[in-house]
Amino acid sequence: MRSPLAVLAAAIFALAACGTTETAAPEPATSGGTAAPVTVTDSLGRQVKLDRPATRVVSLEWGETEMLASLGVMPVGAADVKGYATWNTAAKLDPSVKDVGNRQEPSVDSIAALQPDLVVMQAARDSALVPQLEKFVPVLVTKGADAGDDLKRMSADLTMIATAVGKTTEATGLLADLDAALADGKERIAAAGAAGRAFVMADGWKEGSTISIRPFGQGSLVSQVAGRLGLKNAWTGKVDEVGAWATPTSRA
Repeated sequence: MRSPLAVLAAAIFALAACGTTETAAPEPATSGGTAAPVTVTDSLGRQVKLDRPATRVVSLEWGETEMLASLGVMPVGAADVKGYATWNTAAKLDPSVKDVGNRQEPSVDSIAALQPDLVVMQAARDSALVPQLEKFVPVLVTKGADAGDDLKRMSADLTMIATAVGKTTEATGLLADLDAALADGKERIAAAGAAGRAFVMADGWKEGSTISIRPFGQGSLVSQVAGRLGLKNAWTGKVDEVGAWATPTSRA
């Protein structure tokens, strides 16, 4: 059991949205002292225009919350802060970060009360939320998942967010750190004699008395990270076209 557990630990570490184990201190969101206008094209093809790099940002998804914190931009608000603190240890949030509701249905009123200059959300969430928020704040929509190449998608989302908050230099450093961590992990796994070892990874949850388990397929971020570490995903079943997750199997 030692090798699979080591594999999962390495994969989970590397999956930390190219994050560091320490959260950078909050600071003005500029690289090189610039406060020039910024225009970013998001995953929906929309041009998001800002008078200057955003500093008061609200994030509506855990991955994007982690990216912001890792870039050194502590969000003023985030969806499901308690859940984030439970599942994410790579980039901790300050106690000052306000909870704006759950990820499935954040509170527009709570977001507006924070007077943000940018909201970051995923395309997979309620698209009707975008026009509601755009009445008072620019909204940047990330792709969030791509079964074709999720590592490339993650890098693109990080770079897009970094551009909006004036942290492109920091993003380049994070991606370089990720590449180095994956290369080091691959060497360690090979040295342990586990190169090419097959693995299966899944998430599970309980609703009432029903337990559901969903394996991660070939195109998932988990699988791609593990592939970079020199491992092989043993799950070959059918997955969706977005996040490369298998249809959950449930048992009461």
